[in-house]
Amino acid sequence: MGNLKEELSRIFSKTDPAMDSFFRMDGVVAEPLATPFLVNGGIARVTNRAARVARPTYVGFAGHDFAEFLPGHREAFARLVSKAGVNIATDELRAAFVQTFLETTAKQPSRFFLLTSVDQINARPGLSVDEQAAFTAFVAKYKNVITAPPIQASDGRWSTMRYAIVDRDLVEFDVSLSPSGAVDVKETVLEKDLLIPYVMH
Repeated sequence: MGNLKEELSRIFSKTDPAMDSFFRMDGVVAEPLATPFLVNGGIARVTNRAARVARPTYVGFAGHDFAEFLPGHREAFARLVSKAGVNIATDELRAAFVQTFLETTAKQPSRFFLLTSVDQINARPGLSVDEQAAFTAFVAKYKNVITAPPIQASDGRWSTMRYAIVDRDLVEFDVSLSPSGAVDVKETVLEKDLLIPYVMH
């Protein structure tokens, strides 16, 4: 695909004129994500740098006539996979698929931060003595829990666990993936209202 922003504008001009106008704005930037698991398509990270708060969003695209916003719409990711086709023949590709699926379909503007270690979670400044003790206990509890577990094969599918900060909660994602790229996800909130900064960078 040549100029990604122009191509997305062209596709949306046929399906959503408001989005066509959005992609014609000078401050809007579209950058491709690395999606080696998609055969004939991709995902763009789209940012309006002219906005007061420049939060990125994600658009899946395939062929010459498909583009949909992904945040909060797992069904849109499924349509992207159907249109683009997938290659998830290796554990590396499957892991990349799962990570990209979770990150790009997370609801916005909620905070979403995938974790591989509890050490990525920092305490909020200014905690009381009791709050600091509670945070230390939380870190000890999840020290050997929060990892990026390997992909496991079972009954013609693959499964894995992932962990993320969603808003201020710690959430576990039990992910099951089929060879065609169909995804089933079970979400479990492990801890609510963590003693973490209100904004994570």
